[in-house]
Amino acid sequence: MSPIRGVSEITRLTRLGKIHLGVKVESSKGGLIPKAVDYFVCPPEVQAVHGEKPKSLPIMFPLEDVEQFAQQWYRAYSQTRGLICKGDGEKATQLTDLKTGAIAEKDAAKTVMKDVSCPGEDCQLYQTKRCRRVMNLQFLLPEVPGIGVWQLDTSSFFGIVNINSSIQLIRGICGRIRMMPLVLSVGPREVAPEGRKKVVQILSLTAPHSLNELISQAQLPTGQVAIPAPDTERPDLLFPDEHLPSEDRVPDVGRAKEDMEALWEQLGGAEVRTPEHAFPADQRPRMPRKDEDASEPHEDAAASNSGEKPEVTRQKIRNAMRKRWPEDTEGRNTAPFCQQWEATTVDEIPEAHLHEALARIKPKGGQGG
Repeated sequence: MSPIRGVSEITRLTRLGKIHLGVKVESSKGGLIPKAVDYFVCPPEVQAVHGEKPKSLPIMFPLEDVEQFAQQWYRAYSQTRGLICKGDGEKATQLTDLKTGAIAEKDAAKTVMKDVSCPGEDCQLYQTKRCRRVMNLQFLLPEVPGIGVWQLDTSSFFGIVNINSSIQLIRGICGRIRMMPLVLSVGPREVAPEGRKKVVQILSLTAPHSLNELISQAQLPTGQVAIPAPDTERPDLLFPDEHLPSEDRVPDVGRAKEDMEALWEQLGGAEVRTPEHAFPADQRPRMPRKDEDASEPHEDAAASNSGEKPEVTRQKIRNAMRKRWPEDTEGRNTAPFCQQWEATTVDEIPEAHLHEALARIKPKGGQGG
């Protein structure tokens, strides 16, 4: 096989699913609220191997870069727009209402992503619980069938510190963290965050082997792969509905098989594919010139949110891709296109940018739907 530089040497793992640290229960006022549990809430394929309510999971990290497999940000979400702000305590990228200059709310007609200052826990969004610190931890489950990564989200201060500290210690001893056999656990710990003691469930990361065995394991060669960017969907256990503005709430979109089949029929029963390969250089999205104001939206971007369901817009994008590249039966024209929104597939493009993506991918003179 002849290599294509910048393409052939890249391998990328898929995301197999998500694991949670809580469940939704009915509140006394009606509706569902999150409740922490003392075990990992896992999909059926993980339960089949590790039990219905595992308190520990054998894991491996597929690469060395912590910023890829354990991203940590202050994140703010909207039910209608998804991720609207991401910061590190000093700087943030915020979806901004061009008319008001404030963070975009439901009724904002024109929006653009802008760099702003991030006050961290002093931010009004953080104090009203619309923003939280979040770690997106991605890892392999070597004993579970399937090749790909699993994702777990946590906003716990103590859990994030535990994971970071263990990674640093293991790397200091072994010289690497990639593909080392580790155990991710959840267990009780007494804390006093506001001067009052309480017991909470905290993540921890340990090694199941002796120090000598761990060092021997570190001598074995490993490969290098890429993993998908953490998804931008709102972790609803960390960001429950009552912490979002009431005017911003919309009914949950059903994900049952029947709902999806009805949607495909509405869209003409088109076959759904998710190509993830190269995007031709002559068709890459135009970047602003030096004399342009990068804060102004491109003329091809959608001017407003039409109220269309995200799943419908995503399907229109896929249909437009098939019209634009009709002979691309293996799907070699998506990943670089999606990467401008920090995504690898159409499913990972943030809701706030779906209409912009649709405008960019539509063939000239076509409708893409």
